[in-house]
Amino acid sequence: MIYVIGSIVLFIVMIALPFMVGYNELKEKKDDENLYVNRNYVREPRYFGESFRALLNKAKKEWEGAAKGTETKIHLSKNELLDIGLDVNKSPVAANNIVIYKNNVEIPAQSGFQKEVYGKESMDVSKDCWARAVAVDGNLRFGAGSKVVRWLDVEGEADIEDNAVLGISATSGTRLHIGHGCKFKRLYAPVIAVGEKCLTGLKANTGKMAAALPKPLYNEIEYNISEIAPLDDKEKRPYGPLVYPKIVVTNRNLTIKNDMIMLGGIKAKKDLTIEDNVVVLGNIFCEGILTVGSNCILKNIVFSQEDIKLGQGTQVGEQGKIKSIIARGKIILAEGVKIYGFALTDKGGETL
Repeated sequence: MIYVIGSIVLFIVMIALPFMVGYNELKEKKDDENLYVNRNYVREPRYFGESFRALLNKAKKEWEGAAKGTETKIHLSKNELLDIGLDVNKSPVAANNIVIYKNNVEIPAQSGFQKEVYGKESMDVSKDCWARAVAVDGNLRFGAGSKVVRWLDVEGEADIEDNAVLGISATSGTRLHIGHGCKFKRLYAPVIAVGEKCLTGLKANTGKMAAALPKPLYNEIEYNISEIAPLDDKEKRPYGPLVYPKIVVTNRNLTIKNDMIMLGGIKAKKDLTIEDNVVVLGNIFCEGILTVGSNCILKNIVFSQEDIKLGQGTQVGEQGKIKSIIARGKIILAEGVKIYGFALTDKGGETL
């Protein structure tokens, strides 16, 4: 009998124990407040350059008064040797220490910097130079065939000439202008422009007109289609034959034909081909290869699990609104591409 009563008591305790823990939490109210989320947090796109400048500023007393041509020991994250205004009259420059140029400087061709080089004003880097990292507070010209191993950050405008290699990150607080045949992993600037050609006025006006049209509701979705083309049907195309008024979700290869205006976003589980002169106002998510023709406007985020290829004159984002183009594969940017914000790629990017 005792064993039976004991078993019943043990059973009751096992059943009650989880409820006792919950009751104790309700009674003491240890975690009754909402989890704090900082809604003002934004990612620092120029992290490498800003962090390097912050370290230099902490050691400013050690190097600010040093004379040009001198070597100074400073402490950053560790003890470092720093050259002030290394002589550029010798061609080429070969530097083993961190280098600071306090005034405008022209770096001779084929110069090499084993560590960081920092310009407090503007810097003109001749062809076929290389550096571990570059930070410039003024403007930068980065000569043809030059290479940065880790990162490049410019406060002003950066003019990157043909066949340059831009390391793991190239950023500007103003504008990145990138020539042909350049390789990159991560780009950021309020304006990233490739080559010389730019968007035509007619296409820009089309983008403004499209933005004024009503956006589709969350449940206005077209599923599993393989082509979007002009259609003269006022019921399906209330804003005109070229204006597609719905969100698209498809598990097929999808082609969007020339001159279409997409008011909603696109989610394609296979390859997505966007032909010439297309405007897309919503986000684009693609699990296959994303191929975009010439003179398109992609107003929002562009993402692919594989490669992204942007044709001549295509624009991502718009002035004053930072957007991202992200590829798990490669990113190929043709002449005249313009991106307002980020370009990030896991397998490397290239300008044509």
